[in-house]
Amino acid sequence: MCPENPGPLHTAELARILENGRKPLLLDVRPDYEFREGHIEGAVNVEFDLGDDRHAAPAKLDRIRRLAGPDTSRPIVIYCRSLQCIRSAIAAREVANMGYGNVLRYPLGWFGWVAAHPALQSEGIDPIKAGDVFPGCPIWPIEAEAQEYLGLENLDRAFLEAVRADYLLVQFFNSECPACLEGMKAVEQYWNRVQAEPTMRQRLRFVGIASHDCLHDARAFSRRVGIPFPVFTDPDGSVLQRTGYQSLPVTFLLRRGEQGRWVVMLIKDGLGGANRFYRDMRSSVTSGY
Repeated sequence: MCPENPGPLHTAELARILENGRKPLLLDVRPDYEFREGHIEGAVNVEFDLGDDRHAAPAKLDRIRRLAGPDTSRPIVIYCRSLQCIRSAIAAREVANMGYGNVLRYPLGWFGWVAAHPALQSEGIDPIKAGDVFPGCPIWPIEAEAQEYLGLENLDRAFLEAVRADYLLVQFFNSECPACLEGMKAVEQYWNRVQAEPTMRQRLRFVGIASHDCLHDARAFSRRVGIPFPVFTDPDGSVLQRTGYQSLPVTFLLRRGEQGRWVVMLIKDGLGGANRFYRDMRSSVTSGY
């Protein structure tokens, strides 16, 4: 049976509902390309985004009505990517407002489900560590201001390796991740401190990479937050996946290695340790100066 009072579900509760309970409507509200890469068996994809917090499209709500049917007591379980994703909360509120009385959220999302089901996990991808080569990453389209800051020659298409700098800070984020907003505030503080130190400013460059984001959403986030450095996208999440990290935000300090490849020096996974990360970064970048 489903819980009597609609609310968040743990993984074991969701598994029990799917196996033994009254058949729920399972809604995956992530973008379609994420859904295609993997989803909970039996889920239907109806994408929600931050814009739906103001007013969801009628066609989207009509589709949910058709999927759910006329029985407003039918359980509806909604999930998105992870705890940092707020799509499921937006969708759950909209569906409840439609009159459905048994709306449930699985806040751990797809990442939580995969973590609890090892057979679904990708094999052979261990998190990269200090000393490892950072995966290649295309960065385009490139605006003139970013071209000058990063020292790039090709405006049409380039890769991260083409950035002219001794060190590079890479911040992975997603435009709909609340924790990413807090993480970006810390990185902006790094930026401001770096601009005040000539050696740091000369040797270090910053880029943001919006994982599982389209260019429009990434740039809208950049304008809204006031990100002072170039932002590029990793629309299918493949670059983030090759780092071995799943949750956002995550910050990397890279140094120029042999054959022009970027090599990992420091990693900050999540929001903790911001001051220590900056101290270690400053020590690394100014070493020998």
